[in-house]
Amino acid sequence: AVEGSKRLELFDKKKLVHLEGCQKKRVPPSDVAIIGMACLFPKAPGLQRYWENIVNKVDAITEVPKDRWDWKLYYDSNSDSRDKVCSKWGGFLDSVRFDPLKYGTPPKTLSSIEPLQLLILETVHAAITDAGYADRSFPRNETSVILGIGGGLGDLGQQYVVRSRLPMIAGKVAPEIFSQLPEWTEDSFPGILFNVNAGRVANRFNLGGVNYTVDAACASSLAALYLAVNELENETSEMVIVGGGDTLQNPFAYLCF
Repeated sequence: AVEGSKRLELFDKKKLVHLEGCQKKRVPPSDVAIIGMACLFPKAPGLQRYWENIVNKVDAITEVPKDRWDWKLYYDSNSDSRDKVCSKWGGFLDSVRFDPLKYGTPPKTLSSIEPLQLLILETVHAAITDAGYADRSFPRNETSVILGIGGGLGDLGQQYVVRSRLPMIAGKVAPEIFSQLPEWTEDSFPGILFNVNAGRVANRFNLGGVNYTVDAACASSLAALYLAVNELENETSEMVIVGGGDTLQNPFAYLCF
């Protein structure tokens, strides 16, 4: 018993020395500069308005707009009700004007592309402009794109899922039902893939670094930022466009939560 105690004490001392060694290690702060920013939030189509809303304590939460979906079909104050939601509130973006030709996108393809991909293009353009690089060169070949995007398929993707599942559920489907859903096109698959959000930015802005999305649920943007800082500290990129996007505000999302 005595010998065992001595061994235990010796082990603890070694462990303590090891821990003390770890505690002495200091990680220097990241030598990284944020040179441009942009945002798109409910009641805040840009950075200035977003800051003003914070200062003026603007409440950007509203009832679900009627042009989005009819919350009355789903709402029940009893949270235990089957296939019902107990909230009729949320944050919703106002309409955003998008010029497809500005990004070399054929207008006929827009109906097959998740709006999130288009909103990200607009926001990235605003960030590059804010950084002062709209009209001057920057190291495009060494610029990467890392985006945090989580939450599952968006509105368009879910409609495609419904279209693909209908015959399995209802058998022969009437044409008028299919007419209410988006048509399959050669642009549908890339139009709903999460990673194409980053790829489309790299393609449209001619960026040669890595491009990908990361999903860490509600921490997706933070995970993207972590990876972007690593990319810069490791000197594998000269610049990184980093951010997050989430436009999942439909009955499916409300039922999930």
